This record gives sequence, C-alpha cells and structure tokens, in this order.
Amino acid sequence: MKKNVMLLFLSMLSVDRDSGLIRNKPMYSLGRCGAVVETHMTNESAVHYVAANLPEGQKLDKLYVFTSKDASGKVFDVKEPGAEGEYTSTEYFKLRLRQFLPNLDEIYEEIAYKEDDALKSIAKSARAVHAYAAGYEEVGLSVDLTGGFRNANMAMLNIVKLLQYGGISVDNLLYSHMMPKGQESYVEEANEIYRLLDLISGAEEFVRFGSVESVLAYYREKQALSAGLGRLLKAMNNFSKEIKLCHYGSLKHSIGELHDALQAFEADKENINDLLLDSLLGRIHAEYDVILSDDIGDIELIEWCLNKDLLQQALVLYTERMPEILGSEGVISFTEYGLQCIEEEKKKQKDRRDLPTTNYFEMFITVTDAQAQSKQSKCLLKVLDAIKEIIQMTTKELVSVEDCRSRLLKAMKKVDTDGSLILENMEDICEKLAAYRRIPYVVNKLGQDISEAKADFWIDAYLEYEKSAEEVKCKYYECAGDRARYKNCLRPYFSGMSNDETTDFLSVHFSGRSIVRLEQYVNEGKVIASVPLEKLLTIASEYQEIRDERNISSHAKSKASGFTFDQLKDKMILALANLRDVMNLHGDLVQNNGGDA
Repeated sequence: MKKNVMLLFLSMLSVDRDSGLIRNKPMYSLGRCGAVVETHMTNESAVHYVAANLPEGQKLDKLYVFTSKDASGKVFDVKEPGAEGEYTSTEYFKLRLRQFLPNLDEIYEEIAYKEDDALKSIAKSARAVHAYAAGYEEVGLSVDLTGGFRNANMAMLNIVKLLQYGGISVDNLLYSHMMPKGQESYVEEANEIYRLLDLISGAEEFVRFGSVESVLAYYREKQALSAGLGRLLKAMNNFSKEIKLCHYGSLKHSIGELHDALQAFEADKENINDLLLDSLLGRIHAEYDVILSDDIGDIELIEWCLNKDLLQQALVLYTERMPEILGSEGVISFTEYGLQCIEEEKKKQKDRRDLPTTNYFEMFITVTDAQAQSKQSKCLLKVLDAIKEIIQMTTKELVSVEDCRSRLLKAMKKVDTDGSLILENMEDICEKLAAYRRIPYVVNKLGQDISEAKADFWIDAYLEYEKSAEEVKCKYYECAGDRARYKNCLRPYFSGMSNDETTDFLSVHFSGRSIVRLEQYVNEGKVIASVPLEKLLTIASEYQEIRDERNISSHAKSKASGFTFDQLKDKMILALANLRDVMNLHGDLVQNNGGDA
C-alpha cells in the first residue's frame, strides 16, 4: 500500500505576552472533505488538510518537521484553557496534532535545520526522507509551504526537487491562506505553480540536450491544447527522436517541421498554456535558430551537435556526410578517364561486392588489403632482382651503403609510383649488402679466384682475413657471435642464392603508408581536385581517425578508444575548421573562374 509522507518547516508559536493566549485562531476549510477546524499554529491547517483528504483506507504514515533552533528551544508561557503551561513551539505543535493524529508519536520525526549551514541541512533532510522511502514501493509526498523562517520556501523547494529526482512522487504542495476575521481561511493546492518548474526544466533540457520528455510530461495532463501548441509539441518530439537516431534525411525533415511549427505557434497564441511556453521560446530560439534557417548546411549542423556535446550524433553526421559534401560541391570529381576505368573494372569483376563505384565515400577509405598485398609482392620481386644485381656485380671494388640504397629505391619506384610502400629495414639491408660485397674485395686481396668447389676454404680464409684486417670489420661477423652461423650467411655468395634464400638472409619486409583511394585516383588521373591535394589528404587523415572512433563506439568494439571525450571533440572541431577552409578555398576558386572550379 502507498505510504503518505508530509514535510513542513515549523513556524514559531505566537502568544500574546500579556494574556498568554494564542494571538490568532483562524477557522480553516479543509476543502473536499467539507470540514472546518480551528487552528492555533500556522502549519496546523495543512496537516489537517492532508489527513482529512487522503483516499479511504490510507493514513498519514510519516511527518517530517524541520525546526530552527528557536522553534525547538524557545519557551512560551501559554494560558490557553485546557493547555496551560510552558511550551516550545514544537511541543505545542505536537499537542495540537495529537487531537486528530492519535499515532503522532509513531509518525513524527523532527529534523534540526541550521540556517547558517543551509546546503548541508537540505542534503541531510532529503537523505532522511529517502532512507524512509527506500523501504516501500510507492511513496507520495505532501508539502506545506506556509511556515518557517524567511527563506524556508526556497529551502523546501530544493528538498522537494531532490526527493522528486530520487523517484518520490509529489502529490500536493500546500499553502494556507489566513483570511481576515469574519472570512473563512483555506488551504490551497499549489501543484500547478510548482509544476511550472518542471516546464522550465523541460525547456532547458530541450535546449541543452534536444530531449523533450519533460515538456511533454508537463502538457500531457493539460486539457484543450491549442492546435498551434499541439503541432509544436509534436515537432519538438519528432526532432528529439530524430537527433537521437541521427537518420540524416529524417533529421533534416524534422528540423524543417520544427521551424514551421515555431513560426505558426508564434503567429497565433490562444491560451495560458500557449503563453507559458511562449515565455520560454526566447532561449529556444537563441540555441536553435542556427539550425532552423532555410539554408542550414551539414557543417553548421555538425557544429551545432558539437556545441551541445551531442558527440555521437556529430560523429555519425561527419563520417557519413563529409565525403558527400566535397563531392556534391565539386571539390573532387571524376574525370572521363576515371569513369571509363570504373566501367571497365565492373565488366571484369565477378564479385559484385567489390565493384568500384562513383560513391565519394569510397574516396576516403584506404586501398584494400588485397591491392596492397599485390603491390608489395610486385615490389618485392623488383627489390630482389636489384639485390641479386648487387651481389653478382663483377667489380671487385667496395660498394657503399649509399649506392645500395639508391639501387633499391630505384627498383621500388618501378612499382610503387605513389611512394606508399616502405622498405622497413632498408638501412639494415644496405649495410648488409655493402658488407657482403666485401667478399670479392677480400678474396681479391688474398690473390685467389673464387671457386664453388673450394667454398668452405675461401669462407675460412675470408673470415680469417676479416679477423685481422685493418679495415672496418663486417658487423655481421661481430653480431653473429659464432663462426658456423656466419659461414651459413656467407655460403650463398659462393654457391649461388635463390630468391627465398635472399629474402630469408636479408629479411626483406615491406609496410605500406596509409593511402586513401582519393590519392590513388588523383595520381592515376581518375579524379581531379579543385584544391591542393595535400589539403584534402589532411582532411582524409582526420576523417579516418574520426571514423575509427565512431566505429569503436557504434559497433561496441572492445578496443579501447584512443581519445577522451574532450580530445575527440577538439579533434572534430579542428577537422570541421579544416573542412570549412577547403570549402571556402573552393568557393573562392569557383568565383574567380567565373563559376567553374
């Protein structure tokens, strides 16, 4: 069963100093139940009202009384008939409540409130109520806003907000109106005024996060909403949903609906519900007008999301729209040759999933692994041929590291026209080849000819010579650490060397510089760019980082993100600035060329 809890700030007892009688004894109507009661203290009427109007079968289960030092400590000499004696305000209040709450001692709890430490007292008070409510499934809260010290209402509203945030429902906020003598005083339910705080909070929630739940909850209980307000609430709700889903087409449509609904609402406000929301529209306009214009662009929309810390939405919009922005505006475009190549490739490809397309999104993905591996394989053959040439040179003079490097780079360039491949251990290979070329040089020094039949003899002689020579020793002799291992390294020179042996001996390893298809297509003449390629490659690099982060979060990957929230936001702000610079540069070029980029 539901538990009913009441909160109040106790007012001081008011006693005539001369007579000792209570100064005011107003008669209060208790509303729906029809009863009228005499009261002696400010908070009595509200407690009477709650106890008298609870649904049948329910009772007041807990009464929290927040008291000041004076309320619980200052003593009054009371001479009311039947209640003569000395009382503090709390003592006399309890005396009055026992007349209609026989279980008062069971439900009454007093909490000292220190005005000089208000925040701590508010937190302590809310915590006490939460502790009680935690033991029950349903708890309803009634609050008396009448009594207490000068800023008690503000303190009470903060306590109520904390309790409401913790899941406790607010049934009634009460205020006792004491009327002049001869008129019946009454208790007012101030729920509507309090709920206005929910509307204000809801408007702020919509402004900051695009969420409309609190605004809808406020108006859900209202009757006879105007057509304009209903349309505006529907448009706000659609926008709220679409910004969460981030379906680009639907989101753009919902922005247009919100724009039109706002204009229609402001042109025809009909009732108090309209006026209440209208008073909040200034802030909404200040935050939303940037995206409600007729010509809102994708960059502006993404920036708006970033300003609202809607980072996931900004990630989705950026990764899905950035390539299209460049393509649709003509910053990048396919040449006739490029389109022809794509059509020819489509005819060759059997796997329809790998067919090349004119989708600009594909310009910003890296070349596929299969393509990279094929390129590396072709380049490896060229490098191995160059290595063989160096090994089999007839000259008996030394070959420098620099010469070896030059020959290998020249061989790579035959395949790697865009410079995307890296020979990881280039220096190691060149030093090894230079040392390897010392064999014929040393053998010549020994005054003998090389013969395969005497390979072991010449290897031994060579090693002995290296050991005692004044020239710089071969680092592979020193590093090998033992004679047998080095003999195995040198043996291919005397007995011939296969490609596999060469690769194994020299450890030829390639890695690819990350290259996007845009760079490949520009280099191949399939795509042209209106701005310098390096600017686009900067954008492409940023795009790939941002896209990877989007994939980590969107696909729930276990891989840890490389960015914090703030770092990723800063990265996106920079990426958008670079994108805007490219678009401005393109616009200037178009204008200077009379409309053609």
